[in-house]
Amino acid sequence: MPGAGSSSPTGLSPAPFRNLFGGDVGSLLYFAATTPTTGEELWVTEGLPGTTRMVLDLVPGTAPSWPKHITQFGAGDYVAFTATSSSRAFVTDGSAAGTREVCGSAVSVSQTHEFTQVGCDLWLVGSSG
Repeated sequence: MPGAGSSSPTGLSPAPFRNLFGGDVGSLLYFAATTPTTGEELWVTEGLPGTTRMVLDLVPGTAPSWPKHITQFGAGDYVAFTATSSSRAFVTDGSAAGTREVCGSAVSVSQTHEFTQVGCDLWLVGSSG
């Protein structure tokens, strides 16, 4: 959030994934940030003035969605993340319209740990207790 106060950004995750290991810097950076009107939500920036924006207010109003485990996958076109206390998984292309819940229901693990890409598949690693 622009201004003198901090939005407490966390979980900084550059995109595309292939650039995490060197080469040109990716064009997008995803992170969780907090504002008084939306709570903690997923944000994206191109790193230039005027390019920072919230992806989507997953929990409308001041309640936070607590995005965690922000992970790029594929050719860097998509980002996966967990939200609402890490019990729901989402993918996004960085737009509100391009954000959707994975499998359409709550993840059946009590604690998610990370996403990992295996070939063309994205796996969610977690535990049930």
